[in-house]
Amino acid sequence: MKKITAIMATSGAIAGGLAGAAPATAASSSNPVAYVRNGDIYVSRSGGESRLTTGGGRSRPQWSPDGRQIAYLKGGQLWAMTADGGTARRLTTRAAAGPSWSPDGKWIAFASLSCAGGPGSTGSPR
Repeated sequence: MKKITAIMATSGAIAGGLAGAAPATAASSSNPVAYVRNGDIYVSRSGGESRLTTGGGRSRPQWSPDGRQIAYLKGGQLWAMTADGGTARRLTTRAAAGPSWSPDGKWIAFASLSCAGGPGSTGSPR
């Protein structure tokens, strides 16, 4: 049986590549929706649509609680970008799935089959 291990990434690791992100004030007032079409991430706000990425290969966009960032999967790895589609940063070097922000936005939980350091592991975290 394969074991799935949940991993957490700190917002400090995320913020390193996303510092200065402009607040997405629309997140609280018009409830924007992030979605994928043909592998690219789009955001719908107040009846308008914005394409945030190009080149395809993205899935599972998830808004941060403060609306400043979007976590997503690309090439089977976890990424995060500013809410305007600007600065993006890869957060994992191993396979990841199912990203989910903590309520305070400081952590992202995700599943991975290829992590060390979980319960019963004799190796150190990588």
